[in-house]
Amino acid sequence: MLPDEIKKECDSIFDNIKNQKERLEHIQEICNHPTSFIGNFSYKVGCVNPALICSDCNKILKANAHV
Repeated sequence: MLPDEIKKECDSIFDNIKNQKERLEHIQEICNHPTSFIGNFSYKVGCVNPALICSDCNKILKANAHV
């Protein structure tokens, strides 16, 4: 691939990621979070805390959740 082809494809991929992230955020906003589970949430490398997570949309509902 030539440099301009690489740039064009990378730009397209980043645009797709941005659009998909926006769509996911919208879906998580309208989800009623009817079921949830306690799972692990890592906000940075090396730090893992329990969190309440929606079973349907995977949104973190409450960080540092306790069983």
